[in-house]
Amino acid sequence: AKMSNAMDRLSSGKRINNASDDAAGLAIATRMRARESGLGVAANNTQDGISLIRTTDSAMNSVSNILLRMRDLANQSANGTNTDKNQAALDKEFSALKEQIDYISKNTEFNDKKLLDGSNKSIAIQTLDSFDKSKQIQINLADTSTTALKIANLTIADAGSTAGSGTALTGAVAADITKAGTEAGKLVALDGSAGKGDTKGSLVTSVEAFKTEFDKVKGSMNSSDVEKISAAIEKFETGSGTTLDNAKEIGKIYEAAVAKNAPVATTDVNGAKTAADALSNLALNATDADTKMDTFATNFNTIKHAMSADDVEKISAAIDNYNKVDGSGKTIENARAVGALFSAAI
Repeated sequence: AKMSNAMDRLSSGKRINNASDDAAGLAIATRMRARESGLGVAANNTQDGISLIRTTDSAMNSVSNILLRMRDLANQSANGTNTDKNQAALDKEFSALKEQIDYISKNTEFNDKKLLDGSNKSIAIQTLDSFDKSKQIQINLADTSTTALKIANLTIADAGSTAGSGTALTGAVAADITKAGTEAGKLVALDGSAGKGDTKGSLVTSVEAFKTEFDKVKGSMNSSDVEKISAAIEKFETGSGTTLDNAKEIGKIYEAAVAKNAPVATTDVNGAKTAADALSNLALNATDADTKMDTFATNFNTIKHAMSADDVEKISAAIDNYNKVDGSGKTIENARAVGALFSAAI
């Protein structure tokens, strides 16, 4: 036995190898080894906590930098030298930056734990070799999404903040739309025969008849198309422009325009208004926001070609914000914002 104990001590380098050597000493040594191992794990826990803090800090610095850039864009947007295209570009970047904030909030994680989306309010770091809540380090986390930061519906101030920069769209009566098309067709059919453009007077009469109907519907048409048609009329009325070809050209331009972007009927405008009001008046606990958004989008697509390009840009961006691929934009606030933008534009 003595030889066996001696061999155990020589091989392990320890005086106490089992209870028979020294029961009390073994208990003390085991407890000390457990404490040593526990402190080693606690040190690793602390290092993990430091890594978590660094990950969170880096993400929050990114959010902070994005917010500073958004502030710069707002200041740039307030400059009166910006054109509509400049403003639209600023709006796009501003919206994209908000999406970046939501992306960071949703995807920042450490060891599969979400850090900035609000799902984890606090994470405890075990820094001792035994469980003691009073000795734990609590790392408090915050939700950094645009909703939590209360900037989900924020847009660039000044001209880029709201819709309504164009002329109010009321739509045209269906009968007037039909008459305008008929008169345009008559211009195209002019061939110089008796009563069909054979004299300067008959040409003027035909163009005036078209102008009368065109004036009734042009407010429901695409502004670019209206400019082209108006320019053709002006060309006909100026100097030696009163010719058969110029009269026919007016009708051709009108027909080409309405083939692509037909005048908007009053009923279509009213339908879009009703759909927008339904969005604006959504209850906080509404469950049909998606359906109402789809209804509005359908109506909006029918009439948007006759609206201000600036307004269309803003409303389309708001719809895209609601329909984000990751689903984070589907909130009642975002749905209401779409309705409010359209109502302001109309």
